[in-house]
Amino acid sequence: MKCVEKSLVVVLALLFAVVSFSSPVYAGKVRVAVSKFTAKDAPGTDYWRKSELSMGTGMADMLESALTETGQFSVMSRMDVKDIIAEQDLGASGRVSKKTRAKIGKIKGVQIILNGVITVFEYSQKGMGGGLSFGGYSIGAKTKTAIVEGIIKIVNAETSEMQTLRFRGEAKRRGLKLGAAIPLPGAKSLGVSFGGFKKTPMGEATQKAIDDIVLKIQTHCQNLLDAGTVMIACPKCGTQVKQGTKFCPSCGATIPQAVLEECPYCGAEVSPGAVFCPECGKKIQGITCSKCGVSLKPGAKFCSKCGTKVQ
Repeated sequence: MKCVEKSLVVVLALLFAVVSFSSPVYAGKVRVAVSKFTAKDAPGTDYWRKSELSMGTGMADMLESALTETGQFSVMSRMDVKDIIAEQDLGASGRVSKKTRAKIGKIKGVQIILNGVITVFEYSQKGMGGGLSFGGYSIGAKTKTAIVEGIIKIVNAETSEMQTLRFRGEAKRRGLKLGAAIPLPGAKSLGVSFGGFKKTPMGEATQKAIDDIVLKIQTHCQNLLDAGTVMIACPKCGTQVKQGTKFCPSCGATIPQAVLEECPYCGAEVSPGAVFCPECGKKIQGITCSKCGVSLKPGAKFCSKCGTKVQ
């Protein structure tokens, strides 16, 4: 029994190691926000509008989750931003404990905004409707096909420049269908939750469309990261490597990892030891009180020694 337990522990440890290192680790993350999906007048989109499900919000939620799971993106909530602002306003009103209140000015900005537009949302069935019939029931072979197509707009939040990518997802199911040749007593339409929708052919096609979006956004944003890549020198051989690289590809030496700090004024990421913030330009190191000369922490509003207001 003990041998079996030890073997199980080893297997679980190996599985954990595989899961831990199977996802890519990125030195930098693109800050992204996802807007609610919309639909144009196109094949199948009439169903989108009449559906009891919130398709636009549902697809945006799916895309947010998928982007987060890649490890390449910092996904910022914008669909819930009204609730976030309301909570911060409540904190600023003085009705919430200063220790626990949400501070104003800490919401992180995004680099890109993703807007999805659905152009095709089709579902069709083909095949024999009633090949065999008995006792008021019919059996027929059916092929169900669902197609989701659209455009994803990639908007630069700083310049408003826009690029577009097309995406597509398709799902097919084949099998026998049992139907009623005569109306069944008490038959009525059944509602479906978004969780149930995911298990349908239409739901499968939607998930494939989301996967297609993520792959294309990953490629696009990796180019964005590469364009702003910071290169550092290997401390042993001097080879230039990307910041965040753990080992030098030339000599194998360990590359010291710089832990980015946060500007106390605007929240931007800054390199350790930086004197000024590259985003807001404020001084974050070497700050002293203008009256008594004591050293102050970045972001301090008053001198801890003499009480003089920091300019």
